Amino acid sequence: MAKGVRNIVLGFSMPASEGCWKRLAPRVASEGSACPGTPTPGHAHNRQKYPAGLRRLNGDTGTSPCGGAPGGAARPARAALSRPLDPCPVHQSRASGCSIEGRVMKKVVLGSLAGVAGLMAIASPAAAQSVSGRMDVQLEVVPGCAFVGGAGSTPTTGGVPDAVLSFGRTTGDVTTRAAADSSVRVDGVAVSSADGTALRIVCSSSVVAAGGPQLSFDAGLNGASGQRNLIGPGGALVPYNLYKDAGRYNALVADTAETLADLTAGVAKPYNVYGRITNAGLSGITNPLADGVYTDTVTMTLAF
Repeated sequence: MAKGVRNIVLGFSMPASEGCWKRLAPRVASEGSACPGTPTPGHAHNRQKYPAGLRRLNGDTGTSPCGGAPGGAARPARAALSRPLDPCPVHQSRASGCSIEGRVMKKVVLGSLAGVAGLMAIASPAAAQSVSGRMDVQLEVVPGCAFVGGAGSTPTTGGVPDAVLSFGRTTGDVTTRAAADSSVRVDGVAVSSADGTALRIVCSSSVVAAGGPQLSFDAGLNGASGQRNLIGPGGALVPYNLYKDAGRYNALVADTAETLADLTAGVAKPYNVYGRITNAGLSGITNPLADGVYTDTVTMTLAF
C-alpha cells in the first residue's frame, strides 16, 4: 500500500502561484515556476495536516505542501473541496478547491473498491465441475422357438401345460361296447391350454433360416414299448395313439422327430395333434373301466 501512495503523490501537480513543493509537482517545475517563499522545517501546519510518511516521500521533513510565510506562520485553512474527485489542472488555484487531500482520497477510495472487488472474486464459489461415466446398453437376440396358443398368445410357463388333449367323457362299459362293435372308439383333439385354440409354434429367423426346428413327442409317462397309455384308478391302463392329421392315418411315433420346414420367422403356425383310443385297445380290456380320471403326460420337444 505504501508503494501505491508514493506513486499517487508523485503524480500530483499544484499551481505554482500558490506555492507548492517542486518535488510534489514535477510538471510545475518543468514549466519554470517556483514556489514562493521558503518552507520552514518543522512547520506546525505541515505536521498537523500531513502525515510524516507523505513528507518523507517528498524529501522534506517538516515543510508544508503549500508552504507558509517565512518564519513558520501557517497559511489560512483551505477552502472546502468543490470537486474532490476531479483531477487538479496545473492552472487551477487553491481557492477553487484543488488540494492534495482530495486527490489522495480519490485514489484511496478507488483502490479500496478494487480491493473489495478482488476479495469478492476470490470468495466466489468455484465453477461447477463434472465427471463422465459410460453405461453400455444391449439386447441379445438368440435362436428360439415356442409353443403358443394362437395369434398374440404367449408361451405358457410353470406347471401349466402348453396343450391339452381331452377324450371327453364316457361310461365304464365302453370296453364291452368296443368288443361288441368294431366301430366304437374315442377321439380327441389337442388344443392350447392358453386360449383353447389349436396349438401353435413360432420360431426366430435364424432357426427358420437353418431349415426349421425338429418336433417330437415322447411315449408319455406310462408308455411301454412305444405304446402310449392312460392310467386310472387301480393302475388300470387304457392305450391310445397320437396323429398329425384329422383322419388319424399319420401316427406320431414316439420319440421320432419331424422337421417343420414350412415356418415363417416370427409367425405362429398351427400344429394340430389328434388322439384316438382305438377299438382294439378298448376291446383288449376284459373288465369295465372303474370310474375316475385317466391321465397321461406327453413331452413335446422343439429342437433347433
